[in-house]
Formats: sequence, C-alpha cells, structure tokens
Amino acid sequence: MTPLQPREQVLLWALGLTALVAAFVFFVYSPATHEARVLATQLGAQRADVTRLREEAQRQQSIERDVGDLQKRVGAVEAKLLSAQEISPMLLQLDQLAGRSGVTMTSIKPGVLQPVAAPQAAHAAPSRAPHASPPQAASYQKLVIDLETKGTFSATADFVRGLETFPHALAISNIRLTQSSPARGDDPANPFLSLAVTGTVYVRPENGDKP
Repeated sequence: MTPLQPREQVLLWALGLTALVAAFVFFVYSPATHEARVLATQLGAQRADVTRLREEAQRQQSIERDVGDLQKRVGAVEAKLLSAQEISPMLLQLDQLAGRSGVTMTSIKPGVLQPVAAPQAAHAAPSRAPHASPPQAASYQKLVIDLETKGTFSATADFVRGLETFPHALAISNIRLTQSSPARGDDPANPFLSLAVTGTVYVRPENGDKP
C-alpha cells in the first residue's frame, strides 16, 4: 500500500473531523436544542397559568370580602327591622323617647301594614310560559306613622336627635315645625314648638321570620 502523502493525511483528518462534527450536531446538539425550546415553551405556559391562577385567587378573595361586607351590612339593616308583633312595643318606645326628651306626645297614629312591592325591571318581556308561577309575595311590609309633639325648643331638638338614633329603622318622609302660642310664664328665649313627623318603619312578615 502506498503511504499517504501529508496533504492527503490532512484532508483525511479534516473529513473525519467534519463527519464527527456533523454527527454531534445531528445526534446531540439538534435534539438538545429542540428539547430546550419545548421546555422553554412549556415553562412559559406554566408561568402564565400560575399568574392566571394567582389573579383568579386574588379576585376570589376580593369577591369573598365583598360578600362578607355585604352580609354584615344586610345583617345590620335586618337587626333594625321589626316583626308585626313588635309594632306596639315600638310605638311605646317612641312615647318613652318623647318623655326622656322632655316633649309631650300629643298624637301618634300608625297606619296599616302595606306590602313592599319588589321593583320591576323596565321593559321586561312578558313571560310566555304556559304555566308561569304567580309573583311571590313581598318579603317586607311597611307601616307609616304620623306623630305630633309639643315642647320647648331644646326638648324638641333632643327628640329629633333621638329619632336619628332610634334603634329601629325609621325613614322620615316629612317633618313640620311650628311655634306654639306662648303661655303665661313661658321663657321667650326657649319657646314652645309643635312638631309633626311622618315616618315609615319596615317590618318582616307577621310570622316574625327573617326572609
């Protein structure tokens, strides 16, 4: 066999090295690069999922806080509502408030319990169901109360402040204040006033159960 010339030996080594590099690129580098791309894509998707889940958890916590706050507010309002059996004691409380304030309750006239109709949606489409259920009865009722008092300016002011902090929900819709004719011995600096108030209290159904 004829010995290889130095040039041929260099060429042969170059071909071998090229083949080795090509084999490395084809069998090692390319699969590893592809796998790295796949892993990077999966990692990005997983990070996006983690971010989304965190945001959903924060929204859920915010919703739960809002629901909790709403339940507390509803509970605070319901605590001020009456049952039908508590109307008479409530009227007595108004009379006692007048006595503590120093005014004379000259008249107190409760009306008749009336249902509180649920608000109807505007432009609501009529139901086409053949056997539609009738509307449910109102959950709450209301009672309008007209009362009149007479007393000095300071006593009347105390009574009005007492109405503002009355333990039951009392919505004042009308208030009228007039000066009474002075009597002998009255203090001109603290005249007697006549107060007329129209208010509304909201009550639960007569069974006394909270809706």
